[in-house]
Amino acid sequence: MKVSFVIFDWDGTLADSKGRIVDTLRGTLTSLGVAAGSDESLAQVIGLALPDCARALVPGSDEAFARAFVQGYRDTWLASDAPPTEAFSGVESTLRSIGDRGIPMAVATGKNRAGLDRELGQTGLGHHFVATRTADETASKPDPLMVHQLLDEVGARAEETIMVGDSHWDLKMAAAAGVRSVAVSYGAQPIGRLREYGPWHCIDAIEHLLDRL
Repeated sequence: MKVSFVIFDWDGTLADSKGRIVDTLRGTLTSLGVAAGSDESLAQVIGLALPDCARALVPGSDEAFARAFVQGYRDTWLASDAPPTEAFSGVESTLRSIGDRGIPMAVATGKNRAGLDRELGQTGLGHHFVATRTADETASKPDPLMVHQLLDEVGARAEETIMVGDSHWDLKMAAAAGVRSVAVSYGAQPIGRLREYGPWHCIDAIEHLLDRL
């Protein structure tokens, strides 16, 4: 298969942020008087837009709760004293190698624009990507709209595109958009669950992606 475009999820795929996201979800729920579940259950919503996270974590909650949840989460995540996000080991060199092969790259994430832009700057990875989409700009995963928008913006063919992600939301979005997916085993969700969604390949380290291009 020829690969002419690579779309990456951000959290848990390029950014080593699972632990901080889970802690922030737990703290936000607690501040709103809601008992949070296990770390595993909280990790299952990573990748969704924040309003969808609220609805998934607290079924039956109303829009007022979702707004309070989103505001509380963002206030914590974007606080001036919040720890910086770091990329996984090997991400910088892998992105550089893909770029050297002339393959454009993009990011499709459940984060909002302010959060992604901040972390692209913190990690120094922003210059690798020709396009990015965040959940506050388009439909949330697993809706395929953000992939379709990226394909249109870059002028890429779906059959020559891969989506790399760490959650079933990423894999479902890829399938709905008609692009192949690569599941990573080191992120938010266990690889056994991701295999149920039929990824094209599974990798245990981001560097292994180079063998599939």
